[in-house]
Amino acid sequence: MNVWQSRGGPPAPRRTTGLHRFALAFPDEEAIGTAVERIGAAGVELVELDDGAALLSDPDAIPVELAVERPRAD
Repeated sequence: MNVWQSRGGPPAPRRTTGLHRFALAFPDEEAIGTAVERIGAAGVELVELDDGAALLSDPDAIPVELAVERPRAD
């Protein structure tokens, strides 16, 4: 991802080509808990925290989802 040319610029308008969401899958609750603790310690504010998932925004206002990967049956 190139942030050098767009640094300080406004987020891309909706319905345009580009990255609109980014998701990271974690193997279990412990791993996502560690990530959430580190994110909080870095001063990043969580937008939402739910059972097995967390949502935050990156500096370009792109939503970043952290989630525990669960079997389809769950």
